[in-house]
Amino acid sequence: MSDDLKFKCEECGKEFDPDPDTMMETHWCAVYEPAFGEPENTHAADAVVLEEATDDELKMAGLDREAAQKILAGEEVVAGAMCICRECQDRLLKEQHP
Repeated sequence: MSDDLKFKCEECGKEFDPDPDTMMETHWCAVYEPAFGEPENTHAADAVVLEEATDDELKMAGLDREAAQKILAGEEVVAGAMCICRECQDRLLKEQHP
């Protein structure tokens, strides 16, 4: 086994040399049903699921009860980070802004 540290992209699974620009903060906000005229955020927590989550489930998502309450109150919360390679970042950006 190699002693070299490698990052692994959470999108495509590719391993690559460490690059701090591939670490992306995870932002959480509540999802509202489009039927109510609210914008939908695809990286968001479903409000009902969030309300019913146990402390252990919140912890697995990098959240605590206080953060969950902020999200449910309409605030955006930064909790943790994801590793996404530069290629996937470029692809995701193109998909969001064709």
